[in-house]
Amino acid sequence: MERKRKYEDKAYSYMKKRIENGEWKTGRQLKELEVAELVDSSRTPVRKAFARLEVEGLVSVIPRKGVFVASSNLGLKDIKDRLYTLEALFQHILFTLEQSEAVINGVVLETSLHQMKTSLEHSSAQFEASEIHFWEAVFSYHDNGYLNELVLKTLRQLQQVEPDMEKILIGSRQTKYTHYQLIKEKIESGDYVYARREIRILLNQLLINMIQGID
Repeated sequence: MERKRKYEDKAYSYMKKRIENGEWKTGRQLKELEVAELVDSSRTPVRKAFARLEVEGLVSVIPRKGVFVASSNLGLKDIKDRLYTLEALFQHILFTLEQSEAVINGVVLETSLHQMKTSLEHSSAQFEASEIHFWEAVFSYHDNGYLNELVLKTLRQLQQVEPDMEKILIGSRQTKYTHYQLIKEKIESGDYVYARREIRILLNQLLINMIQGID
């Protein structure tokens, strides 16, 4: 029994990693035999792993058709939930940095801002990658790797939204860039109270944009 569970966990982890990192795209069909061969397992553990992934919403099991990677696009409620989560996480992390009197080198932050500006001028998807780099630089001064990764994961999830909302988020890039300039300035000077305020304003504005854009 323990050995079977081991193979099930192996198949589950193997598939989950490839779905979450985008290697296996939405709509891809997953076949028991194919996955079993990839993880050197029988088909039964793979079937059980499919069931676990279905519960998590990562795959869809369609009778008489098969198992498919589920859509990862976020709806409005999903976006709201993640924006609220981000606000709480950002507030905690920046408060922790304030308490530790962290002095953050603004050079890397400035580089990320420059990349954001260039992306704005060329309407490039590189904007979102630069946003991730901005926070990676800040989080290099924060010891809680789990919280850091949770924020980055949530930011990446917000880049996978339904098409109509994607247009709204793209249209919000200028707003984000303006606030990031202020956030960078305040973080660099150690004014974390103002930085937390700017993050709250930014996330609230993004939520307003999403609601008004849909209405």
